[in-house]
Amino acid sequence: MCFFVCLSLPKKDAPQLRALSPGFELINATKWKIGQATCGNADRDVAFLITDGGCSCFVSNTKAHRVQSAKLEEIKTLIRSLSERLPSVSILIHYTGEDLSRETVIRKDKRIVSVDDILRKIDQLELDVRYVIRGSPPSYLRKLEMSG
Repeated sequence: MCFFVCLSLPKKDAPQLRALSPGFELINATKWKIGQATCGNADRDVAFLITDGGCSCFVSNTKAHRVQSAKLEEIKTLIRSLSERLPSVSILIHYTGEDLSRETVIRKDKRIVSVDDILRKIDQLELDVRYVIRGSPPSYLRKLEMSG
């Protein structure tokens, strides 16, 4: 049984995810049920599993997984970096012992949250809930001002 973290972001921003996550394995899961549960719009967004050794158990709050605290800090850094660069990022955590590529994942809820809320509670998030993290307005607005 393993935990899996799925992040979704606009397709055009996928290279940023790859550049910011060298310590993780990225698996394009857009067409899998977990990817569909995490994406807002499959035509516009792309979903990636963020794994370390084939799973994402570093987000678990159990004693057996606390030794992976360095990876937990890395995922927090990744999420903060993405939220500073993008208008929104979605995250969904799923727990399974099955083949994730074939498993049905049903999203229970969608919640809009701040990056600080996610980072404070990442190891306590409800499973199969799509959390939409709104980007930091100052960074996003600066980016718009520079391009316009």
